[in-house]
Amino acid sequence: MTTAALPLLVLEIVGRSHHEHILGFVGAAAALPVVLFAVPSGVGADRFDRRRLLIGSELVSGIVLAIAVVLIVTDRLTVPFLVVVAFVLGAAAVVFTSAVQPTVPTIVREDQLDDANGKLAAAADGTEFVGTPLGPLLFAVAPWMPFLVDALTFGASARLLQAVPPQARGERADQQRVRVRPAVEHLLASRPLWSLWLALGLLSTSGALVLTIMPVVLRERIGVSLGWYGPMLTLVAVGATAAGLSARWVIQRLGRRLTLVLAVIGNALAYIVLGTTQAWVVAGAALAGWGFSVTLGGVVTMTIRQRLIPGDLMGRVLSLFQFGLAVGALMGSLIAAVVGDAVESGRLTVLAGVAQFGVLALVIAGLTGLGREAVPTVPGP
Repeated sequence: MTTAALPLLVLEIVGRSHHEHILGFVGAAAALPVVLFAVPSGVGADRFDRRRLLIGSELVSGIVLAIAVVLIVTDRLTVPFLVVVAFVLGAAAVVFTSAVQPTVPTIVREDQLDDANGKLAAAADGTEFVGTPLGPLLFAVAPWMPFLVDALTFGASARLLQAVPPQARGERADQQRVRVRPAVEHLLASRPLWSLWLALGLLSTSGALVLTIMPVVLRERIGVSLGWYGPMLTLVAVGATAAGLSARWVIQRLGRRLTLVLAVIGNALAYIVLGTTQAWVVAGAALAGWGFSVTLGGVVTMTIRQRLIPGDLMGRVLSLFQFGLAVGALMGSLIAAVVGDAVESGRLTVLAGVAQFGVLALVIAGLTGLGREAVPTVPGP
């Protein structure tokens, strides 16, 4: 709910003047922690008990949202504090991601990675069914309500994570050998990995740009009302959840290479449609396609990475991917902040889509470096 309600809170505070700039700065504040903390978090995920990292990150998120609720109720909330909120939530999220991604290969078989990653993505995106439409609706009732509900859910999540068995010391990397350099060397030595790293960073730039200006595209360009803003964004979650649940089936039939190529193309087309249409039905279909493409591509790339990275380097190498994605997201948010007022939102969205086609060559080049043994055919059910 916070993701959907935070831009609305920004618009309420700053009004209609220079809102693209403020939205861009808030988006940049959310992306900056990943740039700063992705690699240290990856080191921590290889060195410390990942369960404690998961629980701690959820508690921090709940506390900062609770503080935000108090400031909203007392009418003391300011734009600088919103930037702080976005920063802290981003920092907690990168710690959580650094801990959870390396955990998956330790609890499922190698041939189950596509299915497990897909179901995890579906579970995460499925929460948007409730959160995305409910956030703006609760915001319309009282601006503090969606943030309070999210604070409570973060607390509940921390409580549930206590049931996860702690990571055995034998499963952690040697504390004297946990360094970033081996992870960097492994990334650079693998053509598929470094190609995907660069491609995902570039795709993240265009994605963050579109996400940052999405309130302007939907509310002002297409004319979506506040009441329908949340349900429209929910369509992204609908597509994403469908992709997570069907990822294994799709990959079995198309293969990982073709699936990833089609996912990038679908993502690009979704942006172009959003930037050119003024029909809310067409925009809704594009939003669903956007969610489907991003999640499907994410499942494919996550499985490839998990299969190509040794277990003792998993946290650190995956953190380098987080870092690349964050740099891209930061660049996208800053582009929105710098040129948001000078370039019409629809045109920016189209340009973001067109840029993704240029990344296709890099994606294809990286995938050709994958031999059949590196990414074998997924076995049938």
